[in-house]
Amino acid sequence: MTEQTRTMIQRYIYKAKPEKVFKALTDSKELTKWFLKEAQVQLKVGGKIKMVWSDGESHESKILELEPPQELRITWPTMGWGNTPEMDTFVSFNLNPRGNTTVLQIEHTGFGTSEEWVQYYAATYSGWTYYLLNLKSWLEHRIDLRDD
Repeated sequence: MTEQTRTMIQRYIYKAKPEKVFKALTDSKELTKWFLKEAQVQLKVGGKIKMVWSDGESHESKILELEPPQELRITWPTMGWGNTPEMDTFVSFNLNPRGNTTVLQIEHTGFGTSEEWVQYYAATYSGWTYYLLNLKSWLEHRIDLRDD
């Protein structure tokens, strides 16, 4: 019997072309303007994305799928946060043009359903909301709303 998993899906609309949104998701310098303290990106399938957060924590993701400027799929390690198993979850970004805007759908999969996953899911959900709304502020107004 396999363990059930939970999936998070969110959608955002940005007043920007897909190429600009995709660059913000994949360019080392752009990632530091709205998301990370430091970033290193090997933009190719199998490439690594090293992420360093403002508190100094870091992790590394792997690019699984890459179709600029429509799709990016990466691993997202749990790092054992909240007593979750140390394993990878998966994040897909799909970008679709709509007039002069882009609709970004993020799908984060691989969350377990047991008790230790509840806080991890909630923290991840709110984290993506916080950062992807900050991306909107950055793309549309060049304002970074992060506290630190």
